[in-house]
Amino acid sequence: MRNTFLALALAPLAGLLVLVSPLPGVAQPAPAAVLDARPELRQLRDRAERRFEIMQVRRGLILVPKADVPRVRTIEIADGTVLIDGVPVTGRELRERLGDAADTVVQLSFLDADARTALFGRPAERAAPVPPAATESPSPQ
Repeated sequence: MRNTFLALALAPLAGLLVLVSPLPGVAQPAPAAVLDARPELRQLRDRAERRFEIMQVRRGLILVPKADVPRVRTIEIADGTVLIDGVPVTGRELRERLGDAADTVVQLSFLDADARTALFGRPAERAAPVPPAATESPSPQ
């Protein structure tokens, strides 16, 4: 059932699959060039950014709804799997919990790492914690 839903939901994106499946040894265009050549990718990014705060991580994306969505804190897309608050969901569950936003999430779930980078930039690197600045104590007078 999940595969049927995903196939139906993604039929219009067949052209994206060509873009997100690079051939080995073939140089890939720069992200800006990809977005200029494929306006549907720019539209996907714009739709996603209107609805979610987006953080790219090593294996996928973390989406945080900008509007209050009952029973949804985070949506994780990793290796083609969609999790809501850490629990994998089916296409039906995704639609029930996200409504119209489910289409955007499903489309994002089919992007590979290169396409995610073209849309949202490089994954954030974990930075070492910065020690607090030393404060000077007032000198006694």
